[in-house]
Amino acid sequence: MKTVVISDLHLGVDDSVSEFVKNRSLLISFLEQIRKEKRVDEVVVNGDSLDQWFYPGDYDLTADSDAFYMEVAKNNKNVMAAFQALLKDKIRVVYVPGNHDMTLSTATLDRIVPGITQIRDARGL
Repeated sequence: MKTVVISDLHLGVDDSVSEFVKNRSLLISFLEQIRKEKRVDEVVVNGDSLDQWFYPGDYDLTADSDAFYMEVAKNNKNVMAAFQALLKDKIRVVYVPGNHDMTLSTATLDRIVPGITQIRDARGL
């Protein structure tokens, strides 16, 4: 089995304060290349991908964690679609929350990327 591990994507809810914007198209191209080559069986998204911490102190974040993550997914819909495409091609996608996305619930991630495998130490935090 061949596994690719990616981490620390820090996908943001708002492109005006996200450092990831310049790399979004590169990540999508990378994931598409994995699909085309058909040599990888599994992609592990290893923490800090849907980022809830990296914002200016005066940025107005919603207090509803689930709504926040849904907005991050919406802002990065092409990345989420690339993960879905991997799953459609029978490439396992595994998500391991990190400290920047530790409040991301199992149910919310299931709504964002149906079929993704989640590896967690414990429920919730």
